[in-house]
Amino acid sequence: MRVFDCKVPSCQPVIAELPTITEHLCQGCGEHFGRFKSYLAARGIQFQVNPRLVRGIDYYTRTTFEITSGRLGSQNTVAGGGRYDGLSEDLDGPPTKGFGFGMGLERLILSIPNTARIIPDYTPEYFVAPLGDEAFNRATLLARKLRSAGKRVYLDFDARSLKSQMRLADKLQAKSVIIIGEEELKSGTLLVRNMSTKEQRTIREEEL
Repeated sequence: MRVFDCKVPSCQPVIAELPTITEHLCQGCGEHFGRFKSYLAARGIQFQVNPRLVRGIDYYTRTTFEITSGRLGSQNTVAGGGRYDGLSEDLDGPPTKGFGFGMGLERLILSIPNTARIIPDYTPEYFVAPLGDEAFNRATLLARKLRSAGKRVYLDFDARSLKSQMRLADKLQAKSVIIIGEEELKSGTLLVRNMSTKEQRTIREEEL
């Protein structure tokens, strides 16, 4: 596998002839990768699939990644990581899904524009609570739209039950919870709950 990471010019013709991992994904892995890419696209995150990307640790499973910045020249990698669902078991722990990354602090600082401002308060104005995969897709688009409008938004990625999401929203002191379930998908509406008054109302998205 390390040959894919070879930077020597004479390696490149050999690498170009080797099979790529994207040509040999199992069905489950292919579906997982497809969903992952659709979530990135829905959130407006630019990405490029590199089937020859090799990370330095061999216990990664499924997706690996690198985050780059156009402000850093040739040494443009800010962070890199991936999934390692089997690592806990390899260390005699219980089956546990895993994800992690490494980041260069100096590179991160250099990649931040001088005009960037720090937001001291991240109490969510909106907690978006999707119920199901289809609802999650819509929730992702809604969260992106609200953030673009300057709103502080928390989107749950863990496919929790509504009860669990409401408990988390309360813990985060979110001002409002936007619930997107089967009925909201059918009617094109949103169910909004005011966490202070506990009042709920059904609205159309443009009314937010």
